[in-house]
Amino acid sequence: MTHPLHTHGLADLHRNQGGIGQALALGALVAVKQSDLSRFFKIERPTVHQFVRQLNRDGPSEFNFSNGDKLIGTFKGGFVLSPARVEYADGKVFYGSFLKNAIHGTGTMTYPNGDRYDGTFVKGRRHGRGTYRFATGGRYVGDFNNDMLTGVGSFVYANGDTYTGQVLNGMHHGRGKQTFAGGRVPLEGVWDHGAFVQMERLN
Repeated sequence: MTHPLHTHGLADLHRNQGGIGQALALGALVAVKQSDLSRFFKIERPTVHQFVRQLNRDGPSEFNFSNGDKLIGTFKGGFVLSPARVEYADGKVFYGSFLKNAIHGTGTMTYPNGDRYDGTFVKGRRHGRGTYRFATGGRYVGDFNNDMLTGVGSFVYANGDTYTGQVLNGMHHGRGKQTFAGGRVPLEGVWDHGAFVQMERLN
């Protein structure tokens, strides 16, 4: 069953909570061959407006918003059940868990440029453990905090270089080790906002 909603889309419905269209720059990824990786992420926080709950229709439904966004799922008591799917007008697609009509739990977000995120979400933000795969061939596996790459993680770059260690806002920050596919001596020690500042053997 398809229900056209006369709104400006999911983004406008929850503008005060961030909305789908809000983009937060995630700090440039600082490392060798940085150009091989996407420089920014975008926050995706689709939620279902109270108007959807007021429809109070149980069963499979498809809601089309006037901006082209589409929510596909099964509803019960005014809430979308997990898993559900959101297809964005700009080509992004989310599939995964919802809690109280907000993305929450595990899920997958794919992007029109070929990038993909698999991991956990908390209230619409990437939070916890996840994997971000870049269409260019690189990937990040590790912690996300409030949608930012912050915590401990590993980068594998398209040219074969790697970094494993502490990360802050997408940058090498803290203790970590970078290896080079070309055979250069690894950099092992302390990093400060992407810059290597002190050699130190890590246990």
